[in-house]
Amino acid sequence: MKDLVVTRLISVRAVLTMAVLMICVVLPVKAAAEAEQFIQNIAGSLEQALKKAESEEALEDEKRLDAIIDKEIIPHLDLDHIARKVSGAQWQKITEQTLQGAMQEAVVGALKRTYRVALASYSGERIVVSNSKEYPNYSLVRVQVKTGSKTHALDFALRKEGSNWKVFDVSVDGIVFTKTLHNSLQEQFKNKALATVISDLRGT
Repeated sequence: MKDLVVTRLISVRAVLTMAVLMICVVLPVKAAAEAEQFIQNIAGSLEQALKKAESEEALEDEKRLDAIIDKEIIPHLDLDHIARKVSGAQWQKITEQTLQGAMQEAVVGALKRTYRVALASYSGERIVVSNSKEYPNYSLVRVQVKTGSKTHALDFALRKEGSNWKVFDVSVDGIVFTKTLHNSLQEQFKNKALATVISDLRGT
């Protein structure tokens, strides 16, 4: 009888262990699928906007491109996180001088300049979402934008906040936005006032 009880306990533990392992496997796959679908929805809407702009020969119009970026991309970004990462050790000073909002606006300006390069040469090809990967704390989804003879890779790192997905870092053709911008600003932070650096970054 005792052996039977022990055997059953071992069986129950084995089942529970398998269940936990299955959950650990299924959850990342589900999260990756949700992240990919989220980006797919953005890509679909972005593709329609670009096709319309192309048909109207407006892809060389920076204001038109900025309007598309403002509507289709910016609302889905975690601008607070991106601004903090770009600012690095300077974020405390930025906070002390209540320049957080200004820094976020400057980051948006820099993002627009980055995305214009990839989007301005769009010529009607399909935007393809592929190669989704799941990491412990976030998902990475790649979007390929084919423009003429080139294919631009836009990578979105995102995580779920409550019921919403937010993109907290992006890269274009392998160039990581936050890392590149952070490195480029270090010398300016040393030699200029914060407000001046932010104004320059914003493009005003």
